[in-house]
Amino acid sequence: MRPCACGAQLNITKGHAQAFFAYVTWGVFPLYWKYLKHMTSLEILFHRVIWSFAFFFLLIFLSRELRIHKTLQLLKDHFFVMTALTVLICSNWLVYVYAVNSGNILEGSLAYFMTPLINIILGAWLFKEKLSNGMKIASGIAGLGVLVLILLNSQFPWIALTLAFSFATYGVIKKKTKVGGLESSFLENLVMLIPAIIAAAYWRSTQTDSLATNDWFLLAGGGAITALPILLFSISTRAVPLNHTGVLQFIAPTIQFIIGYFIYEESVSAAKLIAFFFVWTGVVLYARELWNNPKISS
Repeated sequence: MRPCACGAQLNITKGHAQAFFAYVTWGVFPLYWKYLKHMTSLEILFHRVIWSFAFFFLLIFLSRELRIHKTLQLLKDHFFVMTALTVLICSNWLVYVYAVNSGNILEGSLAYFMTPLINIILGAWLFKEKLSNGMKIASGIAGLGVLVLILLNSQFPWIALTLAFSFATYGVIKKKTKVGGLESSFLENLVMLIPAIIAAAYWRSTQTDSLATNDWFLLAGGGAITALPILLFSISTRAVPLNHTGVLQFIAPTIQFIIGYFIYEESVSAAKLIAFFFVWTGVVLYARELWNNPKISS
């Protein structure tokens, strides 16, 4: 039997698999954060930083790559970049948890439909990644769907815009930085660690209620489910063309949309469903173009 040429033609790499797993994990996030909806988004953010740092520290310790001098030198050499990444990802975490626990999962989904489109544009502009005419048409159709979604919102979609632009910018900086994925993620959490510990302790001291045992388990587990997809994303951005990443990123908002609409029964108009159809039409055309022309972005 002749081997199927499909896999070779698409040229699926380890980086693609890492990105795929990251986006699936992000897609099911709403199910997890709903269990902590009785806590404020800020307190959850503080703990996400703390427990994510613990997770990355454990990974680096087990891999025996932790060198205090090397770590401090990396932080010194790339302090401003690490700080920028920290601000961007913490802003994204904070707004997303707020979106989930305030009943705006669908607007969060909208954000992550917008993000790949922004990445596609940035990939062509900043990294000179080639776009065929078919890919441009597909991106335009998906962009039209996102535009319709924005215009049909009864309120200005600040949640969607903040999430989309913060994460798209985060991905671009990640791709350009020379620090490895694991080291970069560790340093980002290190920059925010002390402020997060102080803020978490102060915040808890001002509350009259105490956290239950299952809350602590969920917060600690939140560090792992926060850190793992970030790590996989960090590694994959350096190995996968940005426009491939753009297509894969539609996985997360699709899962989020399903969760928000079917599980938590958030309202969505027929017009928004039509816009959703436009977005996915563009995604399918774009993926088909990549499949048929793998050398476009290689």
